[in-house]
Amino acid sequence: MLELCGEIGYGTVTVAAVLERSGTNRTWFYDTYAGKPDCYARAYETRAETFCGRLLSACAAGADPAGALRAGLGELNDFIVAEPALATGLLAEVRVAGGAALAKRNEIFERLSRAIQHTRRETRRSRHSPPPATTAAFILDAFEAAVIRKLRDGGGREGLVDELAALADAYYPETAGRESSGGGHSTHDRW
Repeated sequence: MLELCGEIGYGTVTVAAVLERSGTNRTWFYDTYAGKPDCYARAYETRAETFCGRLLSACAAGADPAGALRAGLGELNDFIVAEPALATGLLAEVRVAGGAALAKRNEIFERLSRAIQHTRRETRRSRHSPPPATTAAFILDAFEAAVIRKLRDGGGREGLVDELAALADAYYPETAGRESSGGGHSTHDRW
């Protein structure tokens, strides 16, 4: 289901196409799923949970916040390069599918947003800075838009990690090091 959605779009996918791709029959399909939306939602939930776990594990392996971000973005990039149809079906078509799949996407984005907030070192911010939760959610939405654009373009994905890391840096400026040490900053003060 997810690969087909990535290849031809959720709106174009039919149950018949899913049956043909999977080698199953209509009776099994309707004994298992309530229909196309249910099939997509259940496939989405399984794959999205797995992928979220991979992202969080990759981030946990980072030596510092900047390394954690790059590790997570590297995992995202590897997935997009290795499985572009699945990545498109999972990351781009969920908004078209809506319903339970979109609710699951929102739940996962909330978890990822909390992980970003937790990883981010506390800094003194001016009273004009956006709240960290808002910033983390905005960054995730911006990451999603950039990834979907790359998937839709169908071209190379070179530079995606650098592009997304620069985007995060723009919204979490390196102010902690300057405030705490009188001007210099270290990688520990960054994502």
